[in-house]
Amino acid sequence: MLILVVIVLLAVFVVGAIAVAVALTRSSRRVQANDGAALELYPGHDTSEVPSSWARGHDPEARLHRRMRDSLSALRRSPDFDATYLDTRVQLELAAADLDRRLIATAPLRTEQKQEFLTAADAAVQSLESVVSTMLTGRAPAPAELDVALKRLQA
Repeated sequence: MLILVVIVLLAVFVVGAIAVAVALTRSSRRVQANDGAALELYPGHDTSEVPSSWARGHDPEARLHRRMRDSLSALRRSPDFDATYLDTRVQLELAAADLDRRLIATAPLRTEQKQEFLTAADAAVQSLESVVSTMLTGRAPAPAELDVALKRLQA
């Protein structure tokens, strides 16, 4: 009788351990899928080069990446977005992707080696955020403001 109880308890333990392992695996896959989507600047953006740590990281490059992603996402998701500005939105997305590639390239450098670039990148992201906020109010950005933002993003 004691052997039967031990076998049943062992079976329950094994089944429980397997259930926990399966739950952790599913959770991990879900988090990885969410992080992959969180790295996209816009739908379809290739994130294969973007470090996965940027989804939640605190590095300057990661924060700039997320600020660009959030600005472009707000523009895309706005119910008031006028399709007449679609070309402008696409220009901003492509320019942001260009800056993102440069952020990825400079990320491995020491902070003092990339400080000047990060300062310029922050100004570019601020310009992007300014243009997006203008567009979210239903107004077209001033051509000069748009040109400055695009040049800063692509510089």
